[in-house]
Amino acid sequence: MSKAGVLAVAVSDNESAVRDFLAQGGYTFPVMVGGDDIAAQYGVRAIPTTFVIDPQGRIVKTIVGATTASDMAKLVDDLTR
Repeated sequence: MSKAGVLAVAVSDNESAVRDFLAQGGYTFPVMVGGDDIAAQYGVRAIPTTFVIDPQGRIVKTIVGATTASDMAKLVDDLTR
């Protein structure tokens, strides 16, 4: 059985702003602050960009633009079957 997880990369935000955002939303997933270098390495040209990475570390899906929680849940469900 595959495990799904979330790691957000904050680009152009400082740690205080990210902590406030997480607290206000009640989010508990890990966030990398100062991810400008990571975004450049992945070739991010628009924000938000979402990468779905499988357990072997391969990018299996890239979504440029906003996505909904239900769309993400369906995607993860499809990938873990």
